[in-house]
Amino acid sequence: MGVVNNTDTQQISHLHRRYTTNAGTTIREISRSHIDDSDLHIQLKGNNVLRIGFLHAGDHDDDPLPAGYELGDDGNVRITAAFSLDDNRFNWWGGRCNESLVHDPESEKSEDALPSEMTYRDAVGNIGLIECTTETCRKSVGIRSLGCFTLLAQYTIESPQNTSNYQKINGLRSEIDGLTSWLGIDAHAMEKSFSDQGIAKLGIVPNILLSQTMRLTATVTDPPAAPNSSETTPYSTASIQTAVDQTSSWEDHLTIHGRIRDLLRIAGWKKFNFLSHKAYSSHESQPAKDGEPSLKWRNVQIAASEVGKPHPRRRENFLFRYPDVSDDGIDRWLHLAQAYQRGLDPFVSLLNLSGATIDAMIAQLGIALEAIGYQVLVDNGLSSNGANKKSVRQRIEHLVADIGDGVLSFNASNFGEEFASSFNSAKHANLEVVAPDVKQEHFWQGVELVRKWIALRLGVSKSKLYLHLER
Repeated sequence: MGVVNNTDTQQISHLHRRYTTNAGTTIREISRSHIDDSDLHIQLKGNNVLRIGFLHAGDHDDDPLPAGYELGDDGNVRITAAFSLDDNRFNWWGGRCNESLVHDPESEKSEDALPSEMTYRDAVGNIGLIECTTETCRKSVGIRSLGCFTLLAQYTIESPQNTSNYQKINGLRSEIDGLTSWLGIDAHAMEKSFSDQGIAKLGIVPNILLSQTMRLTATVTDPPAAPNSSETTPYSTASIQTAVDQTSSWEDHLTIHGRIRDLLRIAGWKKFNFLSHKAYSSHESQPAKDGEPSLKWRNVQIAASEVGKPHPRRRENFLFRYPDVSDDGIDRWLHLAQAYQRGLDPFVSLLNLSGATIDAMIAQLGIALEAIGYQVLVDNGLSSNGANKKSVRQRIEHLVADIGDGVLSFNASNFGEEFASSFNSAKHANLEVVAPDVKQEHFWQGVELVRKWIALRLGVSKSKLYLHLER
């Protein structure tokens, strides 16, 4: 590793004062007046936070690079670091700075490739960086001979003992907006008991084992009130948790968590988000006084998890809740989400299309109905080739028949043909135009069809769905 000299250090400080996005545009001039000396955080516009420190290759690098840490309000972490061109670490990019960097799995196998795990350190603490990739790399050849690169980390861990302990994890805990309401439990609706002295005591809401798959569990906690808060109504938060004895990949855990979040979105037809994540590794467990290991949950950021802000707290109007599904309803959902992924993924993604045209919405819904209808036909005994030959209309008709009577709020006898007309009209300019208000009606009917088909598959009774229509 090369050593950065004093001249380079002065030049690098200029890079820190002028922090840029991946597009190269200035976010904000950073001066000492922007720094909170109590925690060395620099608050940028919005909710972005910048910290200034050093980037280490691995856990114990004696020659770190000066670096800036940015946590965006989208939950993504970016590390921007500076280096001199005579530094061996310039070989991380094979000399391809100032070029369009394309993900190349083969280049990552090189000994000189950018390390997959790195560690960022500053006066606040250390951050473990897992699955690092380069976003941009720029160099200036000449008197300065400096370079600057920005990396993205798929997973970041707050204050790990060693970053390498988190290549795989034993547990992941995710707080999800709306989960408390969907579960139908609340830390403030706890069972009361009284001591011999007549003092009231509140019991703890027990954890709910949702599935044996990765020991999927729901937990409810009662967070302390925020200082100087005007909030007077107590509230609870709920999280889901997966835990395994042998470490498993982040993707294994996150897949389960994402499917539970999607289930809430389907039940409430609202874009419920992850609010936070925590993880633990058995490599960092500490013995407790009773001899049982004490789990150290670390705050983590996950780039692909779409962490967002909570909706205003109120009673949500769910089509169904956890108490409405059968005993094995979550297991059914996990199986359904995997088997019908090609149809359910675009269906849930409709909630991301806020503000899109009705043509775009109905086109995506049509893709979902095509895929779901195809899989229903296959599951009911038709060959893959036979199912593939069925039209959109025929697939929808089979899906309607699969639901049966007494569930839908509209007359679905001709819905397959009607939706197919709207769907094809949105895709093909040479076909007869269907009025936007008609497409809108067909869209919401299609959404109802899929949501109620899912509910029935999870064991929700037809009477429950009928009562929901009557409200």
